[in-house]
Amino acid sequence: MVVESILDTILNPIEKILGDIIAFLYNIFPNLGVCIIIVTMLLMLLLYPLTHKQQKSMLAMQALAPKIKELQAKYKDDRQKQSEETMKLYKENGANPFGSCFPMLIQSPFFFSIYRVVRSIQDFIPTNSKLFKSICDPVNTLKACNGNVGSFQSKGFSASQSESLANSLPRGKEFLGMNLSRNLSAALSAQGKDYLAIFAYTVMLILIVVTTYLNIARQQSRNPVQNNKMGFIKYLIPAGAGLFSIILPGGTNLYILVSALWRAGQQEIIFHKVITPHRDKMDLKEKETKLQLESKIDAPKTEDKESEEEIQEKANQARIERKKRKKK
Repeated sequence: MVVESILDTILNPIEKILGDIIAFLYNIFPNLGVCIIIVTMLLMLLLYPLTHKQQKSMLAMQALAPKIKELQAKYKDDRQKQSEETMKLYKENGANPFGSCFPMLIQSPFFFSIYRVVRSIQDFIPTNSKLFKSICDPVNTLKACNGNVGSFQSKGFSASQSESLANSLPRGKEFLGMNLSRNLSAALSAQGKDYLAIFAYTVMLILIVVTTYLNIARQQSRNPVQNNKMGFIKYLIPAGAGLFSIILPGGTNLYILVSALWRAGQQEIIFHKVITPHRDKMDLKEKETKLQLESKIDAPKTEDKESEEEIQEKANQARIERKKRKKK
């Protein structure tokens, strides 16, 4: 109860705002699925500074992986020196090993809020909105919209009407053949199976699994020293996402899919526009430093070589002079 109360305190303001935005968008785009997609994109824009920082930090860590591997091998017998050099490397390249944690925590309330809103959208939208009327018609109160057969009969509806309303309200949550407040598990266990809805839920599940796999595989491919033992992650996380998609509402899965596609595009932009130029710059700087060191090392050798030649030349001249004196 205490945890639920804390969650309500944190999530209710966010849910109310999301409900108001969805209700407003429904006046322009009278389709709940389209409204959820737009709200997801708006959330991604709002959270862009955080997700940008998270992905930039993650990609920077991946780009530094080869150098970290070198430091681990170089200072394998000196853990303190290894830690110092590693932190120095992070600082020089603007990387933070914990930089991706805080943004993820900030994003989690929005995920849970979306989950609760799409599960029972009528609880979070104004009762005088076009969306509420579409979902709850012919009743005009939230209590009636969430009512049972008995409550409808008490309002003067017949037994057949009451049963029909109790089974159909709230309505209007369909998108591409699926009810956004229901899930694949419910569709499969329903007595009168809706195979179009089952197909739509299944396609959504497959898209989530594939997108999740490609995102992780792409990240791992950019880390040439990725531990082979961690390779299973790119299979484990997509499998987990697929299992959760079976029980999560279709609207929540729609949010997950759109946000995953958004992050994939954002990751590509950050990698090519920020990480790659920075890494090339650091590689060039490292090469220049090595060349400078090599030139300093070679310089004394050249001087020594020239001095040896001078000594040899003087010795030869001395021998020639001795021969001349002997002849005389």
